[in-house]
Amino acid sequence: MYKNQKRLSDYIDSLNADKKPKAHGKSYNSSELDELFHTVRRVRSLKKATMPDPGYPKRLAKSVHNSLTASNASRKRNKLWLTSAASIAAILIIVFAVNLILPLKQKNIVYAMEEAFEKIKAYHVRKH
Repeated sequence: MYKNQKRLSDYIDSLNADKKPKAHGKSYNSSELDELFHTVRRVRSLKKATMPDPGYPKRLAKSVHNSLTASNASRKRNKLWLTSAASIAAILIIVFAVNLILPLKQKNIVYAMEEAFEKIKAYHVRKH
C-alpha cells in the first residue's frame, strides 16, 4: 500500500511540475491505482480560475460608462432626426392643405372657364 501512495504522490508531483510522470502509461496490476492516476489527470486538466488584475473594476466601470454614453448620444441623434422629419412632414401637410383650401395665385379652373365663357358671350352679344 505504501508503494502505491508513493507512486501516486510522485505522479501528482510530476504533473504539478508540468512534466510527464514516469508512471504514465504503465500498468501496475492495480485497477485502483490506474483509476486514481486517471482521476488525477482529469483533475489536473481543469483550468485554474484566473483572477483579473487590480485595475479591472475601474476599466470595467469606464467601459460600461462609455457604452451607455455612446448609446445615449445615439438615442439623442435618432430623436433629433425623428423630430426634424416629423416637423418637415407637418409643414408639408399644412402647406398642401392651405393650398387646397385657398389656392395661391391661381384661379379655380371652373371659375376661369365660366369667366372665359362670359367674355365670349358678351363679345357675341355686343356684336349683334
